[in-house]
Amino acid sequence: MKIKAKYALVYSERDLAGKGIAKYVKFLGEFKESGLIDNRKYFRGLNDKVILTSFDEDVIYFDFLDKYIDAEVFIVLSRHSSEARVKTLSVHHPGNPTEEALYGGKPLTLAYAAPITSSLLFRSLHDIASEANITTEYDVVLEATHHGPTDVSKPIVFIEIGSSESEWKDERAQEVVAKAVLRTLKILESKSFENVKVAIGFGGGHYPRKFTSIVLSGKYFMGHILAKYALTKVRKEIIHQMIDKSIPKPRYALIEKKSIKSAIRKELVMQLTNSGL
Repeated sequence: MKIKAKYALVYSERDLAGKGIAKYVKFLGEFKESGLIDNRKYFRGLNDKVILTSFDEDVIYFDFLDKYIDAEVFIVLSRHSSEARVKTLSVHHPGNPTEEALYGGKPLTLAYAAPITSSLLFRSLHDIASEANITTEYDVVLEATHHGPTDVSKPIVFIEIGSSESEWKDERAQEVVAKAVLRTLKILESKSFENVKVAIGFGGGHYPRKFTSIVLSGKYFMGHILAKYALTKVRKEIIHQMIDKSIPKPRYALIEKKSIKSAIRKELVMQLTNSGL
């Protein structure tokens, strides 16, 4: 039998950052042990609307979440890795917008996006990191859509600490992320978001600075974002997925003009216009 909850917070037992964030979520949110999922304890909090649990697999292979949990939104508590080892606190949606699928999921397949949840998570993360005075040390950034899982049937968003073991073990960062998650869940339960502007984005780097600023401004709630390196050509099937695999669906598309070649940009505009955005 699947465990039901409105929101599911999940992490990997292999993940130092995820385990640390979960520890603070349990403590600060006063989560209570409620049973077992796949032979692992799960916990409930926030008037029983939220569950927290872990799995043995790495987070990029969490395609099986639907097998155990019936939730409206999954939030993955995770580490972030980068060769540059930049200290980051970040939020993104999973998916593989090209033929490459080196880190879980299927090629040319996007997961379902949760633009309202992810944007609120990011704003809360930025605000709480600022309150904790760690923004001079950690760069708080959105990330473009990347890696698995891609086969979860409900919206899924990652919130991460990067980019090396010293940051994953940093209890200050773990507490900031936990507080951002808890604040976001309380906002989701206390406000209505029926008439907000939901958008998808094209262009920029892996850490798309323009879209980061746009989300922080509060003007748009961002779904999938395709970085310029994923836009060597226009793939209609990916545009369709960016629109269809989003709850709620976007009505707007934002293009960072300078980072995309003119021919690709014109093709993008035509496809997006034809899609009704």
